[in-house]
Amino acid sequence: MSYLAGKRICVSGAGIAGSAFAIAFKNACKVSGTSPPPIIEVFEREASPSAREGVGYSFSLRADNNSGSGGIQVVQQLGIADELTKLQEPGNLSHICWQDFKPLIRAPWVPDGQLLADGILRISRSNLRKVLVSHMPSDIVRWGTACTSAVPAANAGGKVQLGFADGSTTECDLLVVADGSSSKLRTSLLPHEPNNYAGVCMLMGRTEALPQLPPEATELNALFRDPQAAQDFRAHGLQQLAKGFSEPLHSMINATKTSSLAAWPCMDKLPHPIHGHGVVYLGDAWHPMSPFSGSGANMALVDSWELAQQLVTGGHGSMEAAINDANQQWRDQWSVLVRQSPPATEQHQAAHVQPKCQACLL
Repeated sequence: MSYLAGKRICVSGAGIAGSAFAIAFKNACKVSGTSPPPIIEVFEREASPSAREGVGYSFSLRADNNSGSGGIQVVQQLGIADELTKLQEPGNLSHICWQDFKPLIRAPWVPDGQLLADGILRISRSNLRKVLVSHMPSDIVRWGTACTSAVPAANAGGKVQLGFADGSTTECDLLVVADGSSSKLRTSLLPHEPNNYAGVCMLMGRTEALPQLPPEATELNALFRDPQAAQDFRAHGLQQLAKGFSEPLHSMINATKTSSLAAWPCMDKLPHPIHGHGVVYLGDAWHPMSPFSGSGANMALVDSWELAQQLVTGGHGSMEAAINDANQQWRDQWSVLVRQSPPATEQHQAAHVQPKCQACLL
């Protein structure tokens, strides 16, 4: 009988990493015929699947066979690739431009809605999450339930204690921490493992449809070296950013809705080794990265897929062995990518002329 039989697995967070893990784990258990099947529950602080629909940025999923951080291979394995290609962002090329709008860097996307072995699929975080959530059994997600604290098992095979915002508690055999870069559970479990400030803040806003651009392609990003500068800009400085830039960026910036602006500091952190029995970390809760590395979402998907496979089909004799193997397999590789994250941020900063803030059209 499998060591997973009848076990209870709790996942904190129904974002990219948590949702992808739940799908991959359920599918793998079904194929393997694990009996009785393990119980998996996903706890999400947001009230419903549509709570943040349409909110957020876009990123690129890659077919990256060299670094192992290819998200396209994972979405193919999850059976959601066709749905995602129908939701990809308009256009077939990303540009980072100079102030005169001459392109500095170009990155091709997947052409004609096809996933290519060496292609890039550009998709919004909102659409990726929407598809992932739709593929999770609805009865395993506990919406409006925020995990706030945890106590690891006292020994291998013991129970993990999980606490919620309303004061209630529960216990499980495995806790999967996937609640993002500002992870409440990582702070509770590992108070001495803080994120590192990457040196810039990102400010994002949206515009109404503009005649110069496709309706869906109106996205503005700006970078600031000082967190307070981002807040000041949000309140007072939007119009100043348009000075010195050529069209259509001038119109785009002027049309940005102040109510849509959101600012946050870019963080990164080297993935830590396993701490505590019965707890494992995925995605940004394990290794947050600067968004300019281009790897965060891809790594979250790979984390989730690999953990599910190690647990169900890895041939291990215990849950602890599977967790340790999955952790060790990717920790060294992810550390290299995280260390490359600050240079990626610096390169993105250097790609623009203005010293205090920069903008790019995606």
